[in-house]
Amino acid sequence: MTKAKELNALADRVEKLEGACRETDAEIENLLQSEFFKTCNKVDGRWVHPKYGLIAEPQELTSSIDAAMTLVPEGMLFEMWKNINGEVKAILREGVSCYDRPIGVAKTLPNAIVAASLRARIQG
Repeated sequence: MTKAKELNALADRVEKLEGACRETDAEIENLLQSEFFKTCNKVDGRWVHPKYGLIAEPQELTSSIDAAMTLVPEGMLFEMWKNINGEVKAILREGVSCYDRPIGVAKTLPNAIVAASLRARIQG
């Protein structure tokens, strides 16, 4: 599976979450991190490097707005709305462009931001 397809599939799964999910946080970090982290194994949601041992826990991307915002690509503007179904829509854009904007729609704002940010990485 190409990286773009992996990012889009992960964004789709994030949008379906009911709330925070540490397993998904770890999957996101694994997909986006450096080769060093790709050699790590996930054990109970933590990174364990075969040579160096325990490295760190993943950021709380699906539960923290601040953590989710760290995924927004530099230079992109962020907008959000809450629709009548109670879902939150996050839209990322560059400047005033309104075409082909990455969008995330989820039950929580952190998940909407994460989904839109993952899709922005496909475009960019």
